[in-house]
Amino acid sequence: MHKVRWHYFTQGLGILIILIGAALGLSVSRSYNRSKSYTSPHQLIGLAVVALILLQATLGTLHHRIFKAKQTPTVMGLIHRFLGPVAILAALVNGFLGFNLAQSSRHNIGYAIVIVLVTLILGGGGYWQVRRRRRMDVFDTPAAVNFRRGNEEGTTNNDIPLQQGYGPPPAYGRPVGS
Repeated sequence: MHKVRWHYFTQGLGILIILIGAALGLSVSRSYNRSKSYTSPHQLIGLAVVALILLQATLGTLHHRIFKAKQTPTVMGLIHRFLGPVAILAALVNGFLGFNLAQSSRHNIGYAIVIVLVTLILGGGGYWQVRRRRRMDVFDTPAAVNFRRGNEEGTTNNDIPLQQGYGPPPAYGRPVGS
């Protein structure tokens, strides 16, 4: 449940930033002749991204409510899972178009560098999390659970039956009481 709340918080903050950015963009667009008509690719893709993000949030919220009640995955959850990366990719491409619209295409290089750095940092963090989770999953195998249970009950190696015809090495002698 903690991860769901963190997801709600971070995504809600992201949506707020996107809505502020869209409002500022619409406001600035009225100031320039080349953007007053709202027909440039940057403006159209920007409005589509805002719509996708709002749809994404709605689908995620509905999926969570249904999943909580029925404990079964929903189609909305599947769409939510794949719509996020599509919306992010569209928004990233739209950033390049925005610099071109503002006639500041020289900033595309810096923007591309930031995208690559953020992708490497987030991708590396994601890889590290998956790797760590896989390494920890070893401790949840049936053998590991059985081992822990045996140690919790206080069993010792003396309780393990030896193969037929073999006993302890002569230097150790027979166990006391046999």
